[in-house]
Amino acid sequence: MAGFLRGFYSLSALYIDSDHDVAVIASRKALELALLNKVHEACSILEIIAHERSETYHDRPFIRLVSEGVYFMYEGAGLSPPAGLVAEIVFDEENLESLEQELLQRIPYLPEDLTFGKGSTEEDFGKLKTWVQNVESERGSNGGLDATTGHDAMLLSSGLVGLLCIALHLNKFSEADGIMTRIVSRLDANKQSEYLTYIRPAWKQYFLSGWLRDKIGVSDDELKQYAEFVRDTTKQRLQDGRLRASDVFKGRPLVEMLEELDRNTLRFPKLYEEYGYVTDDDDEQTEGQAGGQNAIFTAPKTILRTPATTARIKEVELRLGCSLPEDLKEFYALTNGTRLVVSGPYLGLERPFPKVELLLWEESPDWMSSYQLELLPGARLSASIEWPNIDCGGIAMYENDGQGTKYLWYFQGELLEKAKSTLEKAYSEAAEPGKRVLDNLVKEYHGSWAQLRNLQSCWYQQGWGGPGLNVFHNFRDYLSLVVLESYF
Repeated sequence: MAGFLRGFYSLSALYIDSDHDVAVIASRKALELALLNKVHEACSILEIIAHERSETYHDRPFIRLVSEGVYFMYEGAGLSPPAGLVAEIVFDEENLESLEQELLQRIPYLPEDLTFGKGSTEEDFGKLKTWVQNVESERGSNGGLDATTGHDAMLLSSGLVGLLCIALHLNKFSEADGIMTRIVSRLDANKQSEYLTYIRPAWKQYFLSGWLRDKIGVSDDELKQYAEFVRDTTKQRLQDGRLRASDVFKGRPLVEMLEELDRNTLRFPKLYEEYGYVTDDDDEQTEGQAGGQNAIFTAPKTILRTPATTARIKEVELRLGCSLPEDLKEFYALTNGTRLVVSGPYLGLERPFPKVELLLWEESPDWMSSYQLELLPGARLSASIEWPNIDCGGIAMYENDGQGTKYLWYFQGELLEKAKSTLEKAYSEAAEPGKRVLDNLVKEYHGSWAQLRNLQSCWYQQGWGGPGLNVFHNFRDYLSLVVLESYF
């Protein structure tokens, strides 16, 4: 679940998210801890991030990945930020006042004819108070004002923070307390806690004084435990690299992995009701097509299907004109695809495994060639790599879901060799810091250079209209990730 002091998951951090994403999320949690007067704990997390980023990306320190409201934390606590965390500035009144004005200007939707911070007037306060009241009265019926996402919630977050800023600069402390009480009731709301870090006088008045922590009622021990969890997980991830989902299930039979996926999914029967899922006795599914007032939306008894016969698998191979990988044939011999399965961290249902009859050979130079086969999908590189376009066909295993489609193709031969040669060339031309980055990424994505160089085929997952998502050495690796994501 997203929200204040939430949204940092060990599974995502250790196995799924990029180092960049882990660092960004961890830095947000550090600032949220600082808002609750856990400055020492926040600093320890930020120091780890700054150190590990500078060790890995010597030419690109961790600047602008953490809210610059962090300067006000360091100012209030009488500390200095670690080198490489944010752009260095002189901690004098002029610079800090200028920074607050810059941050306030980044808050969207606030009326442009008002002055925020130094120079605010009673008239500004009155106008913005009316503006906030109008937002609450006009949009309150939508039910989204305090949501973790959405425009309405962001609109109110902006208004309340702007109002707090003016109140504090006018020394209207009683009004400011009331505004903060309203903010406390919606700290999970979209952008609320982030914008709160931009208000310089609020750090001493409400955050470093312990006012906000006492108002929330969270215990000191709980905060320390959460801080240790974020710090230790971040340190492990940034120092040791991303763990591979395939390592979690190494040596486990496919049947056990499918049983695990079945158990994990059926923990959430209401997800099927929300999806509009209808099951039939003949092992078929008709999702969202029940129709009529008497339709019964219910969870299946199992996500597994009747296994595909050897003859049926052979028919598909003849139609495709090629053999299926052995681990994929083993999968279909256990279950002919699956019904919808659960996927986290934000729980939903997905269709990762269509029936064997739905496999097809896909080869379309008109649109597939607009995508590239990236062997390090999602990685942040110090120098860009021109990966080869997908100019050949492959086995396609996915169900179309419009713009949410996650294409999954099985490639081998010339295209894969081109991608490997492209990466080797980029490595040979890189300076030593760049080589270290690529060494770490190859270990993270492929286990080792030797494993990558020996790779003869792969499954490649591509987002609709976007960048590459994942590269898998075999079908088992793909199944491992799907099962891992069902643990949330």
